[in-house]
Amino acid sequence: MPRNRIISQSQAVYVSTGSTASGYMLFPGGTGHAGGGAGTINTLKQLHRIQSANYSTNVTRTDINQYGQLSSLERVILQSPTAAISLDYLVANAYNAGILGFSVDGTAGMASGIFTREQDEKNYFVSTVREGEDAIGNSDADSTKFTIGIGNGYITNFTAAGSVGNFSTESVTIEGLNLASYAGSTGLASPAVLPSNGSRVSTLGNNNFTIPAAVSGVVGGISAIRPGDITVSLSNSTLGPVVTDMKIQSYSLSVPLARTPLNRLGSPFSFSKELQFPIQATLAIEAELGDMVEGDTSAIYANDTEQGINIVLRKPQAGGGGPIAVQYIITGAKLESQSYTSQIGQNKRVSLQFITTIGGPSDNKHNVKISGVLV
Repeated sequence: MPRNRIISQSQAVYVSTGSTASGYMLFPGGTGHAGGGAGTINTLKQLHRIQSANYSTNVTRTDINQYGQLSSLERVILQSPTAAISLDYLVANAYNAGILGFSVDGTAGMASGIFTREQDEKNYFVSTVREGEDAIGNSDADSTKFTIGIGNGYITNFTAAGSVGNFSTESVTIEGLNLASYAGSTGLASPAVLPSNGSRVSTLGNNNFTIPAAVSGVVGGISAIRPGDITVSLSNSTLGPVVTDMKIQSYSLSVPLARTPLNRLGSPFSFSKELQFPIQATLAIEAELGDMVEGDTSAIYANDTEQGINIVLRKPQAGGGGPIAVQYIITGAKLESQSYTSQIGQNKRVSLQFITTIGGPSDNKHNVKISGVLV
């Protein structure tokens, strides 16, 4: 029966966790091979608590013109087409960030695996089951399903946010080289391409993929982090508000991972997409004001203090103070701006913006780190 519509109920999102997008996604650990049979190790992992998954393609063409003719001779694809996907999900632990390729051990910078290429280029998949059925726990025939694949995907931005009245979230944007659609979800050819010639990677054996069964991701864990279980602490007082007296209303941590495509003659696709340095992480905090401290902006020249900022998300527990689920550790941040707003009927607020540079994997002075549990 044809579908009349597709809603979130019928979809699940996955990412390949291998070191490269063109590498194996199925490893035979016994019998079974490209179909994901018994003993096969599947590197595709499901992303949990997805709130939105948006994908697109873009094809840029260049006009070829000549004297004596108003219309163009042809519109030619001079640059390789691109695919993109953006994902937004509720935070309950560090599992999603970990399988997306970020370091979540709290000791190395969050982008360590991306810097070393151990966890950079990946494939992303959106699986859809029959209309009216939940994707989680679905066991319908493979012929009732279809899959969208984004090949050679590179994360270009990471954001973590939380605010009063809302659950904490993370979001990522990914830019890829190819978008492919499939009937079914088992033993399908990888969406990745070979940048050297633009052809799809080998469709034999372990380069194929199989979508695992979707699960809830809540069993043994929690479903989300509430605003009452979030604390934001700064190591030093800022100009104006007393840090310990600020009634923080929201935070937004953004880590841009912009890419520069590297091209060469003879290759229709960019053979690599390298990170643009320096990478500056931005933390925006909005708070209601209480007490103020003495100070003036001229003093910053002589005492431009760096901040250590910790954002701690805890599991719910009676009386508060539950176990840490996720922690964002920002070191070497400096206050870039602050603005105050006040109007009739509203509490006076301050908006603070801090920036730090993302250092190397072992840089403890200037970095952003993530630590947390995986369940």
